[in-house]
Amino acid sequence: QCSEIYTLPLGLYVEIYINGTFYENAVPVSKAIEEFLRANRLQAVGDVLGLPIENHLLHNNPDKYINKAFLQVEKGQ
Repeated sequence: QCSEIYTLPLGLYVEIYINGTFYENAVPVSKAIEEFLRANRLQAVGDVLGLPIENHLLHNNPDKYINKAFLQVEKGQ
């Protein structure tokens, strides 16, 4: 049982869905997020957070995992 509850702050978020594990996709996902932020004149406010959508509880094959990475952003200069 979880003893802590986290609430995300109100604001604008960027999210990306990932096939496979976070570990295997860290570099390409980081680059994709950086390019998106730059192209849309956004700045990251905090850390990238990860949320498993479909993981080892549903699939034996890590290639079938689906994860969501997201981070809070704000309009840049």
